[in-house]
Amino acid sequence: MKAVVLAAGRGRRMRDSAEPVRLSDAQRREADRGQKTLIPFHGHPFLAYLLSELADGGVSRVCIVVGPDPGDPVRRAAEALNPTRLSIEFAVQASPEGSAHALAAARAFATRSPGPESGEFLVVNADNLYPASAIAALVGRSGHAMAGFRQRGLLGGTITPERLSAFALVRTGSDGCLETIVEKPGPSDRKRAGLDDDALVSMTLWRFRPEVLDLCEGLERSLRGEFELPDAVTELVQGRGRCVQVVPVDAPVLDLTHRRDIPVVDALLEGREPRL
Repeated sequence: MKAVVLAAGRGRRMRDSAEPVRLSDAQRREADRGQKTLIPFHGHPFLAYLLSELADGGVSRVCIVVGPDPGDPVRRAAEALNPTRLSIEFAVQASPEGSAHALAAARAFATRSPGPESGEFLVVNADNLYPASAIAALVGRSGHAMAGFRQRGLLGGTITPERLSAFALVRTGSDGCLETIVEKPGPSDRKRAGLDDDALVSMTLWRFRPEVLDLCEGLERSLRGEFELPDAVTELVQGRGRCVQVVPVDAPVLDLTHRRDIPVVDALLEGREPRL
């Protein structure tokens, strides 16, 4: 199985140095640069833990989407890891224009490779540490699918009840297929969309067939001025009538969005050694 890791973005909120958090010098340096996936924990960059979980979940080939700088620090750090459990290659996102734009940059990787699984691939964010069990649940599927995280399960990681409203919720049909994605819904949005307190959360853990790449390349810009992956998924579901199977997951995700997340992640990763 192969996976595309979206790692070209630079965290604007992570760069907010006004947040009073005690960090190591190395952690502060990467946070100042917005390099969330390179923030070190117990001697390893966050990226190493993500790659380890991907390997544990059954992924053997990874494409990391990086920025256009020939000396891109994510590329250099990934190359230095020299993993043996999975192979790594890179795709370049020429400019930071959204998650769908980043995925489209990995078309060559996503559509190339022999074997029965050659036409399908996972997509993950580089600043989220997903449990191997969730990754394995999608590896074991076929066709379009996504992990839908139970809200109570997410509370075991860096995500607090107050932060749940910052994530997208999903509504599914009786067949378990995705019906709609509601970005950052407030109470009125939840009610209007028919979402209850048990609605599943999208944390950008997807399995796709290659047709999603055509939709990514044909999108209009969102209100934020970007080409966004949820918009491509909406077109996949509502425009093409495809089933995106929602796989419920009751487990935490370690999310690196703010500086205050770093000490929490540091404590939760203590004693965990990435296996590459």
